[in-house]
Amino acid sequence: MGALSSRSEEVVRQVKEVFRSDAEWREIEELVNKRMRPKHIRHYKCKMAITRIFKILPSDSIMRHMVQLQDLGLGSPKLLFHGTTPARAERILKDGFSLPPRPGMFGKGIYFAKDPLKSVRYAAEGTRGRNLERQLSEAEPKPAAAPEQGTGSGAWDWMSSIGAWVSSAIGDTFSGGETVRHMLLCEVYLGKTRTLRFARPKLDPAKDLRRGWLWKRFGAREYNSVRAPGGFLGAVKVTEYVIYSPLQAIPKFLIEFDRVPIDARAAG
Repeated sequence: MGALSSRSEEVVRQVKEVFRSDAEWREIEELVNKRMRPKHIRHYKCKMAITRIFKILPSDSIMRHMVQLQDLGLGSPKLLFHGTTPARAERILKDGFSLPPRPGMFGKGIYFAKDPLKSVRYAAEGTRGRNLERQLSEAEPKPAAAPEQGTGSGAWDWMSSIGAWVSSAIGDTFSGGETVRHMLLCEVYLGKTRTLRFARPKLDPAKDLRRGWLWKRFGAREYNSVRAPGGFLGAVKVTEYVIYSPLQAIPKFLIEFDRVPIDARAAG
């Protein structure tokens, strides 16, 4: 029993569920629906349907990021979406964002979108992280346990307890759980944004986000992020934003959703 108790104590409170009757659910659903533009629905041939929403309770790491942000002078944040896998989402909930090992179209940055459909394609299906799954299991009402039937053998009872613990441990590791898609709604502190219309996979923020001496002389600030506008004159179809410091993004809500295929002809 001690082993089972210690396993339960390992659960870290990362989220608080938002229900359909809550004002925050209505606000987020309205934001998602408003930002799914018809032309992007035609482009991606899908919509997203929210199934669950969780408010993120800042971890110690994220709290430190929030304190450090106050000294950066980046102005007000922009609410943007970030699609990811459930496993990565749980790591972000615990430690905040981190830079990727490989560059994207605009270098080794963290990518966000105003239209959630842009982020849907990066939200691969997977099972919830173990810690989140345990939180949800503990939050659900459980039926009262039936009285244990005495076996008349203390040794047998002890062996049964060990068997139950092993079964539980194996189940946690291999059961898989419910398959979901995850998207994060984040406050992103873009600061001064540089607009790029051509791909720059080798972008180095230490050099490419700096202003020239002449611009500095006229009071121009250094860049803090990149905006890649979508459309005919852009490198991408749908606008995206890139930051190069994990401090600049604070995850606020975790959204579980279904990808709903749409007939492009009916999306207008």
